[in-house]
Amino acid sequence: MSPKCEGAGKNVPREARNRLELVTARGAEMTPKHQEIIDATLQAMYARERQCHRVLSLPPEEPFRRRSIEQLRASLLGQKLL
Repeated sequence: MSPKCEGAGKNVPREARNRLELVTARGAEMTPKHQEIIDATLQAMYARERQCHRVLSLPPEEPFRRRSIEQLRASLLGQKLL
């Protein structure tokens, strides 16, 4: 993993991290806006994965099969974000 990716969490303002921890501790419910943000994040990560495969000239997976939002939500990252 690149140093840029490893340090990404450090760029999140302390206030935002504290708010996230507070919301998580309260067991807040998922809102449609939360789901929209998670879906956008999953789609961006998937697009980045495709870009990395192209840049590294790796053989495409069945040629890089498209995944539905449900499949992305079921992924490890999708489950962690939920």
